[in-house]
Amino acid sequence: MTATAWFGLAALALCILTVAAVVSIMRHASQLSRRVLVVWLIVTVIFPPIGAIAWFAAGRRGLPANSV
Repeated sequence: MTATAWFGLAALALCILTVAAVVSIMRHASQLSRRVLVVWLIVTVIFPPIGAIAWFAAGRRGLPANSV
């Protein structure tokens, strides 16, 4: 594979990770305060890899056990 193909795959993976994080955040919107919801969405969209990984690693842990 060429470098361009690897870059394309990495960009696709980043897009999928970001969309999955935004969908997950929105699915849990009823358990989050409005301020926390907006902060998570902003961090995830502005800093896609960091925000998405942070949401999946730490953000969902603050939710009630039956909602995850």
